[in-house]
Amino acid sequence: MGDYVSEYIEAVENGSIIVSDKIQKAIERHKSDVEKSKNEDYPYYYSIGHTQQIVKFVEMLPDPKTGKPNVLALFQKFILAMLWGWRKKSDNTRRFKKAYLSLARKQGKSLLVSGIALYCLIYERNPRNARQIYATANMRDQAKIVFNMVKSQLKAVRGKSKTVRDFTKVLKYEVTTTDDSFMQPLSADADTLDGLDTMLGIFDEYALSKTTEMMDVIETSMGQQLEPLIVIISTASNKLNYPMYSVEYHYINKLLSGETENDEYLALCWEQDNMKEIDKPELWIKSNPLMEIIEQKEQLTSMYKRMLKESKAKGTISNILTKHFNVWVQSSKESYMNTEEWSSAIADDSMRNSNLFGRDIYIGVDLSRVGDLTSISWAIPIDEKQKILANSYSFVGSKGGIEQKEKEDKTPYTAYEKAGECSISTQPSGLVDYRDMIVWLDEFIQHNEFNVKAICYDPYNAGLMITELSERYGDAFVEVRQGPFTLSPATKQLKIDILNGKLVHLNNKLLNRGMYNAVSVEKNDSLMIDKTTNRNKIDPVDALINAYTQAQYHDFDEVDVNELIESGEYGFGW
Repeated sequence: MGDYVSEYIEAVENGSIIVSDKIQKAIERHKSDVEKSKNEDYPYYYSIGHTQQIVKFVEMLPDPKTGKPNVLALFQKFILAMLWGWRKKSDNTRRFKKAYLSLARKQGKSLLVSGIALYCLIYERNPRNARQIYATANMRDQAKIVFNMVKSQLKAVRGKSKTVRDFTKVLKYEVTTTDDSFMQPLSADADTLDGLDTMLGIFDEYALSKTTEMMDVIETSMGQQLEPLIVIISTASNKLNYPMYSVEYHYINKLLSGETENDEYLALCWEQDNMKEIDKPELWIKSNPLMEIIEQKEQLTSMYKRMLKESKAKGTISNILTKHFNVWVQSSKESYMNTEEWSSAIADDSMRNSNLFGRDIYIGVDLSRVGDLTSISWAIPIDEKQKILANSYSFVGSKGGIEQKEKEDKTPYTAYEKAGECSISTQPSGLVDYRDMIVWLDEFIQHNEFNVKAICYDPYNAGLMITELSERYGDAFVEVRQGPFTLSPATKQLKIDILNGKLVHLNNKLLNRGMYNAVSVEKNDSLMIDKTTNRNKIDPVDALINAYTQAQYHDFDEVDVNELIESGEYGFGW
């Protein structure tokens, strides 16, 4: 009886297989959980016995093209064994309810998807009858891609097995069984999404899904299931504001680093750990685990070297990085800030936990149309660390309803409001009330007793704010004209300070989205930012650049004369 998880871990630990940081953390999590399972009060255990049938089934599936059985790589057995091996002690049901599986293209994902779907359709018995399996996507054509893969695989099995042939029926848009179970393609543009009772939901190439709509539908429909399972299986993309990156990828980072706990979520991500590894073919196995097979390694290495050379010459390397090295990058070579640069600037715990009370602050305000997004961003110098801490808060117009606004902007504002990163208008008109913004800003400053060095604003629509706050902060108001003469120096310096580690941020989701949406506009040695479409909001970044017109000149070594006088270190010459 093979222990496929231990075999893979042994290959990693003896150096014959090199893995990414996230896979290494997943391995450490597994080993730690195995130790925990020896305690009676730990609710899960790992069962080698439960891994055998799923692996055997997938390996016997005939290739639709050749008719020959598929031979699974060790990493594929590792995935299946992790999903089916971990069990609840109370009832022996599967532990994991959701799995994030990410790796480069051409790594055998189709076989895994087909195998998992068919196994659940034919062999699983929770529930004993009427198992509902869906290949899901935002659009029906995308959902049919996965479904057709499974259908093709099933046809091959039916040709080999009379038992399976008698048990199943293959229709154009549905596969059914004699126990009333079925598999269908399901998309957000379906006529109705009501009444689902999903046992298995597969999200193939989830990186291309624009919203969480289908994920929300499937997760909600699993409430009555004893052993539900959602499988996200996808390669990275350049869609950094889509939910696989903006929601799930950030979540698995926290999960694997121990920042959050979720015993029922399995995260396995084969990726390059940094861009430097793209020039090191010996490390490409980190994102291409099929390279554990020597023939695959030789073939893929030769192909990737050729593709890299050509794409570098053409300036189209981002496509190669996402598809073949599983790296999240922006599509535009004109992007103001790439993913790795901005992610590297997330504040560490020492900065995140800095006491902000009474500190200097530079505030930027971007007052948009009242029906859209208004943002306040700020830069707080942490003098003892010689760094600047940035964050943001936004006010969202909801004219036409927040659901419609979220759909148009492809942004989960409701979730961001729950996270304390924005406020959605509650006005009957749905328009942003600037008075709400003014009250929030004043309370934010007063609660933290900030020393306001500057409130930098675009004069457009700023009359009410100046009128309401001028008595208290009049000397701090700085008008920022929206042109290259004023904004270009701050735009350049902000980028420099981010790249040099001088400015860090608190991973605010709307500020992140703004950075990923922002594209550089260079003209006559000036640098500005813009967006490619109206829905690609950059307001929080605009506000931060406004703040940086003054924050860039902050003197970390400035001496407070009043403090010197109080300490007796300053004299008046007599």
